Amino acid sequence: MSETQYRQLDRERQIKAQKSFTMESIGLAIDAVWLLVAALFFSVVLEWIGMSFIWPEEGVMHSERMLTTELGYINNDFHRAVLGSTPMAFAIDTAEAVDYWLFEWTQFRNILAWLMSPPADAGRIRLFFANLVQLIHDYIVAGITITQLFGVRLAIALLSMPAFLLIGLAALIDGLAHRDIRRFTGASESSFIYHKAKPWIKPAFIGAWFIYLGVPIAMHPNFIFIPASVLFGLTIFVTSAMFKKTL
Repeated sequence: MSETQYRQLDRERQIKAQKSFTMESIGLAIDAVWLLVAALFFSVVLEWIGMSFIWPEEGVMHSERMLTTELGYINNDFHRAVLGSTPMAFAIDTAEAVDYWLFEWTQFRNILAWLMSPPADAGRIRLFFANLVQLIHDYIVAGITITQLFGVRLAIALLSMPAFLLIGLAALIDGLAHRDIRRFTGASESSFIYHKAKPWIKPAFIGAWFIYLGVPIAMHPNFIFIPASVLFGLTIFVTSAMFKKTL
């Protein structure tokens, strides 16, 4: 094979690798968007179910109390500045951004106000929608409040990323060191543990986000992200320590 053919094959491999990386990046971005949409959807639905069957006496006040409680957690327990902004300010900015794009930019609030105030000569259809909106008004307000809470939780979840990265990196280095020690000492190898531990890496990370963003009760973020980051690091350690190319 000539040098020109080698260069052409190498160029084709590079193009394929770039396309593969691009497609994987797009796939990850789409998965992240679907995760956020699903978490928001379930959090709102669970709040509505709770208002109807679990805490009907609290009603819309339950979502407002959750928002106030979790803002209190952030204000009391997280003080260090991140990227020039305190966690509290970052959480409020994120919640306001989510609220703006979902309810202000879409004119949702204006449409809601228009539906709730029909003119005196309104027709039956207009009056029907006005009565319907008034009937479910508390549920709409609760949904808006839960969306604001979702923005606060999203900010805290984003701020938890460095913890996952640092723990994952430390676990990877430690696991690779244990793997080299095992190989150099002639210890027996088995891919069974590796294949059992590897599938738990993504659930340990994604599951923490989904649970925290969707749980219908006020919860301190440390109760979710500390165990999840430890589990994430443990799975990476076991996977890297037990990695074996051949079965």
